[in-house]
Amino acid sequence: MAMKRKRTRPNDEADVNVTPLLDIVFIMLIFFIVTATFVREVGIDLARPSDDDQEDEQESTAKAMVISISAEDRIVVNGVREIDRRAVRANVERFLAEEPQGGVIISAAPEAATGLAVEVLDQAKEAGAANVSISIEAAQAAG
Repeated sequence: MAMKRKRTRPNDEADVNVTPLLDIVFIMLIFFIVTATFVREVGIDLARPSDDDQEDEQESTAKAMVISISAEDRIVVNGVREIDRRAVRANVERFLAEEPQGGVIISAAPEAATGLAVEVLDQAKEAGAANVSISIEAAQAAG
């Protein structure tokens, strides 16, 4: 009788190669970063004047229309006459007809309704005013 010989195989452990998995994960990460869309909040763009702009304003001879909004939501043009919120556009158009290079300054009290200030700003832009500025009146000290 012949004896059967047993073959001995080396004890192979089941190794999982994770290198391709890591490659795929990094490729997907790069893909999502590149294709991601970033949301930009929409708001009112305000250009704050620099020191150079203040010097230019002093040299400028163009007139400006001042629209004041009081804490009681009253709209006053050039500190002289009170107007209705629906008449802002017509007043700005009339001013721009007289002063084509003129600007519009909207001066609002801190307690004034924000919606009213935005409405006045929109009407001034709809009237064709290219140079519209917004300022907030300084709070007066109680005395």
